[in-house]
Amino acid sequence: MSAAGWTCRRQPGWRPPRGRAGRTGRGRGRASCSTSVKAGEKDLQHTGRRPPTPDFSARTARAVSGAEDIRRLLDTGNVKRERIAATRGMQETTVAESAAPGMMGAMRQFQGRIVFNEPCGPKCRKIRVEVPERLVRYEPGQFFHIRCAAGTDPLLRRPFSVYAVKTDAGGWVQHLDFLVLVVGHGTRVLAAHAAGGMLDLLGPLGKGFRPPPEPARHVMIAGGVGIAPFYDLAEHLLARAAGGPAPDITLLFGSRTKDELYALDALQRLGIGIRVATDDGSAGHRGFVTDLLGPALDEAAPGAMAIQLYACGPEPMLDAVIRIARERQVPAQLSLDRRMGCGLGACGACVCKVSAPASPDGWDYIRICREGPVVDAARLAP
Repeated sequence: MSAAGWTCRRQPGWRPPRGRAGRTGRGRGRASCSTSVKAGEKDLQHTGRRPPTPDFSARTARAVSGAEDIRRLLDTGNVKRERIAATRGMQETTVAESAAPGMMGAMRQFQGRIVFNEPCGPKCRKIRVEVPERLVRYEPGQFFHIRCAAGTDPLLRRPFSVYAVKTDAGGWVQHLDFLVLVVGHGTRVLAAHAAGGMLDLLGPLGKGFRPPPEPARHVMIAGGVGIAPFYDLAEHLLARAAGGPAPDITLLFGSRTKDELYALDALQRLGIGIRVATDDGSAGHRGFVTDLLGPALDEAAPGAMAIQLYACGPEPMLDAVIRIARERQVPAQLSLDRRMGCGLGACGACVCKVSAPASPDGWDYIRICREGPVVDAARLAP
């Protein structure tokens, strides 16, 4: 006789014996797991009524909302799926295009060929990925979600800012450069890929930097691998001013040691003003990079041009930048880093608390992958 049938013949008030099987869930003990279901069937036979169904709506509201976000992303008119034959010897690529609010460019999922993977400092690699022709447009400050391995270990993608980008005359991306700092299993697997291999990328994602359209004094402050988005931003500002006066750009770059001033030589070749700080004094100012921010703002203050501040780095550095920006009343855009799950705004893993005067509580949450990663410092809740 099956365990389910045995359970149906129990008498009211009967309990299974507390033997070994009942304690461990093996053998007849499995029948006790279906007690509430069978009791409901018996109530239906005798009274015509089922016991009330537990209300799980509050517990699953976020999961349902996330599923709806994914369905809208993949099934509505804002999304189209197509198969394209990738050029330059690349394999056929599945493409997902989204014009969802909060993203500057259309999101694509594609396979890109690794052009090179070279060292760029201690535990840091610079990886160049070739992009299929006329597939991706990109704005400085956006990011890509990269699958570290072809299998499921690791399962989740990793978010990476774009260090450098090359586009054609029409603005289509030809290749992307990423700085990969090896800090765990996922980045270790990604850093081991060889030239000629393929990577699965999703992006561009999120909101990028928004430089003011009028001439301004641009001050960038980076900590460690937080330098990644600023090479591209500086190139963008220089290209935007082509044929006119060179833009006023100052970069403050801090790290623990001089060896961790990643890609410093390439940044110096851009011709922008650079000041460095190291914790051990091996290069530049000995101390925090935020020690350089006050003097840099003082030098930029005289004159009619406005000041725009940009920052990316560890949270203690960003906290100091926010405080200084508020004291000086200087607008600041911060590129925030959070652990991410889906990268599409559905899982809620990367939320950040922000001020929301219209909210009853005066604050709300934003998703860094959708409403970020670049956020105005004035929005961040104190």
